[in-house]
Amino acid sequence: MTDREFNRHIEKIRPRLLSFASSFISVGAATPEDMVQDAVLKVWNQRQRVENIDAMMTVALRNVCLDYLRLRKNRSEDKIALAQCSNLSSSASNPQKALEYREQVRQVGRILQQLPPDQQLVLRLRDVMGYEFDEIARILDMAEGNARVLLCRARKAVREEMINTKRI
Repeated sequence: MTDREFNRHIEKIRPRLLSFASSFISVGAATPEDMVQDAVLKVWNQRQRVENIDAMMTVALRNVCLDYLRLRKNRSEDKIALAQCSNLSSSASNPQKALEYREQVRQVGRILQQLPPDQQLVLRLRDVMGYEFDEIARILDMAEGNARVLLCRARKAVREEMINTKRI
């Protein structure tokens, strides 16, 4: 693959890659563009040996995002989801219910931060971004059944922790 072909192909899939990367961050030193660029550089060095650029880019970006999650203590991407849910709850007519709802959303956010990275990824890809299981399996380079199990475990962990803290 020539340099121009590679660049044209990357520009075609860049919006999808940016969308994937933006689900991991909101504020901080890194931006989705930085993460995508880092993944592009990794694939660029191996472009002559790679047959499927889409798959290699997705795997490289996934690894960059996982590294980002592992290195980062304060997961601001969860705070964005919490803020969005808080905006929804602020329009409620009953202030007490709105307050309870916001507290539940915060509790779920804290629980999500405690999940293993693979479970976090599958939960985000399925429930936040709306990917199908076959797409998740391809992105994370795992069997579809494994993705289903990870999602089930993540949901179960969130549910059990919420029940244990008597927030539901």
